[in-house]
Amino acid sequence: MGTIVRDGEVAVVVAAAVGGPVRMALFAAGLLVRGSVETIDPDLFATGANIKIGGMVRLVDAVREHLTTDSRIVAFAGSLGLEPSAGEAGPGAINAGLFTGRLMCCCRRRPT
Repeated sequence: MGTIVRDGEVAVVVAAAVGGPVRMALFAAGLLVRGSVETIDPDLFATGANIKIGGMVRLVDAVREHLTTDSRIVAFAGSLGLEPSAGEAGPGAINAGLFTGRLMCCCRRRPT
């Protein structure tokens, strides 16, 4: 499913698969964005943001109508996102965006 996460059609695919209330929506996307600040291709930051942050927003959009007051949205970040080494600028920066953005502000819960 790695390629579909980058695609704006993911919300349509996921929404079509949902048949009722969503108790938990899980987002887990690995990044192929690697390298230190000295070696990373700067364009990969945009790719990583599209996959990780954009993918999370697309997932929320897909399930928004099916969320209840007890629903949870969960994202896996990975160890490099929490404590990146000096050689891993990509995961650190992209996951920082996921953490600090909190993305939950874009999600309005609707009671069932």
